[in-house]
Amino acid sequence: MSGRSSYARTRDALADFADAVLSPGFETALVPVWPGDGKVQRRRFTRDELLGSIPWMRWANGPGRCHVFLRPSATRHLLVDDLSAEALAALAARHRLAAVVETSPENFQAWITASDSLVPVALATAAARILAREHGGDPGSADGRHLGRAPGFTNRKPGHEDPPRSGRFPWTSLRHASGGVCPAGAVLLEQAAREMAQVRKLSRPSVPPCTAPALSSDDAARAASAWRLGLADLLPPGQRLDQSRADFSVARHLIRRKAGWVVIEETVLKGERARAMTLGRAADYARRTALAAARGAVPGRRS
Repeated sequence: MSGRSSYARTRDALADFADAVLSPGFETALVPVWPGDGKVQRRRFTRDELLGSIPWMRWANGPGRCHVFLRPSATRHLLVDDLSAEALAALAARHRLAAVVETSPENFQAWITASDSLVPVALATAAARILAREHGGDPGSADGRHLGRAPGFTNRKPGHEDPPRSGRFPWTSLRHASGGVCPAGAVLLEQAAREMAQVRKLSRPSVPPCTAPALSSDDAARAASAWRLGLADLLPPGQRLDQSRADFSVARHLIRRKAGWVVIEETVLKGERARAMTLGRAADYARRTALAAARGAVPGRRS
């Protein structure tokens, strides 16, 4: 295959994929074939920038260099990874597929557009896990921010070299690109929301009732700020406050002050550590911190 026809094949595949998922932007990751052989290179592109970056990505996808991964930046698109042909057919029978990429012979990734509006990362993750669970997808890829293999490039995973030591690897082919919102997407997201609520209900410990009024969000924020200053004053000169430990201590302090569970999570979310995270990770971090504090809180003892 000539370099020109190969380039055109890549451009057509990327353009068709981008048109099928209709996202305001795209996230890419160039991951070294051999772990430790350089850093992962992450970029964000508009559709036109993505197509303009093809020469760079093709060079990076050369022998022994990098895998090319891609996802639409809009979280309304869900990835179901590692599907057999049979599993893909079963998924397509229940859900409209926006795009399908064959990443290696008879192994597929499916993209489903679950909504015409943005979906919170945590909810998108829960929905992706349902799809993976029900259709035999890879649960490790069921994440609202997970990237799939970019169509139009070479899958240089060592196990896919055929025949071994030949230097020949499978092409990642775009097998379907009709686009469109999945009609069953709303039902899927409702199921995901119910499962999330059930998990929260089971994971949250019961807090004993108290006669004192619960702290409001503003009072909790002021109490947390004062408590953090107190923690900082205890540190030796020049030492920085560990934000994770500080959040745990603040959560324990608020529990002793009879703050409600939602208020505690909101307060942790306003902390420096949570603000540096994505929305989904921050929500999970706040929930785990509040849970750990509730399990380990000892009234009257300074953390």
